[in-house]
Amino acid sequence: MADEPRKHRVPQYEEWVNEQGIPIHEGYFVGDFKTIEVAPWSQRGTRGCFVQLTGQEGWTQIYVQEIPPGETSSPFKVAVDELVYVIDGQGITTLWAEGERKVNFEWKKFSLFLLPGNFWYQLSNMQGMKPARVVHYSYLPMAMEAIRDREIMFNSPVVNKNRVYQMSNFYSSAEAVQVDGVKKANIWRGNFFPDTLAWDKLDDNSEMGFGRKMIWIRFPDSPMWAHIGQQEPFTYKKAHRHGPGTIVIILSGEGYSLMYPEGGEKVVCPWHEGSAIVPPSDWFHHHFVLSPTTSRVLALHRSRLHPGLGDNVVDYEKNEIQYWQEDPSIRKMFEEKLAESGYQSQMPPQCYTERDFDPEWGRQGAKTSGAKTPYAADFAARVSDYLKTREVI
Repeated sequence: MADEPRKHRVPQYEEWVNEQGIPIHEGYFVGDFKTIEVAPWSQRGTRGCFVQLTGQEGWTQIYVQEIPPGETSSPFKVAVDELVYVIDGQGITTLWAEGERKVNFEWKKFSLFLLPGNFWYQLSNMQGMKPARVVHYSYLPMAMEAIRDREIMFNSPVVNKNRVYQMSNFYSSAEAVQVDGVKKANIWRGNFFPDTLAWDKLDDNSEMGFGRKMIWIRFPDSPMWAHIGQQEPFTYKKAHRHGPGTIVIILSGEGYSLMYPEGGEKVVCPWHEGSAIVPPSDWFHHHFVLSPTTSRVLALHRSRLHPGLGDNVVDYEKNEIQYWQEDPSIRKMFEEKLAESGYQSQMPPQCYTERDFDPEWGRQGAKTSGAKTPYAADFAARVSDYLKTREVI
């Protein structure tokens, strides 16, 4: 008797997703979260969809909830922390633990907030004429593979009440904290960020691209982390690569991203406010601004235990391409796309010809003297900064 063919085991998370009966969107990018197809989601009392992009690779969860005008989602809890970004609308979150008082806070378009694991919550739409849309992000796929028990994942009675109730106001507005490491950095720290588009305390980040600024975001006592990046009009970020699972949501501006494996075909991802991309593991990617206004993005990262600083590449220098190293066709495409709208590149011509244009030669390698930073020393500096950041959190 012939052996029966072996069955491929569907990961716990995918099995659960398929049972929800709502659309599942795949591909390399989301054209617009505001218009992405959603359908009634009985478990949540809303409309929703899952986003399973190539670059997530089973590490992270992304889904959309659309809350009808004047309505409230069904009570829900999950064992992992979730980040929620408001794509459109305004409303109220109600959060609580069994037997404890309820905590409420208001949100609006461009807000970002944390939902701590194992706390019940509901989202209410304050507008009576239009739906509200939010994007959820978490590490649920990894958790469901590690703990293959849905009762624990979605109905555990164990909850650390101190996370919320020991603080005077868990959802007070975030604050800026400076970390004095090898490189000083400002960190936006908190559980509620009322307007990610309005925050103006960004640091210079020109080592990663001409005309670029950024700010790190940390959530106290949570593994979740994020950053906001900003790029000046008619400029673009250097190509870089890291591990999978990080979603880049466009907050403002128009343009496109290029994503490609080393030596491979380039994928063009056009974007505007409400679009998103998730670069696959070790794929180079950079972001090009075609609009006369500044572009700002919100990046939600996979676990800090897997930072992706060089997952499969030993030499950090190889994780970033300097302007003078890049394929000339990349510059040509950028300038042609700008010319179609009557604009010109604001990139300094010397960045394509002078190795010393960037005095640090990016963040990962040789200095102007030509002497390279030893791998071990560079790694030690990064770890030192990372630990100093965690001390603050």
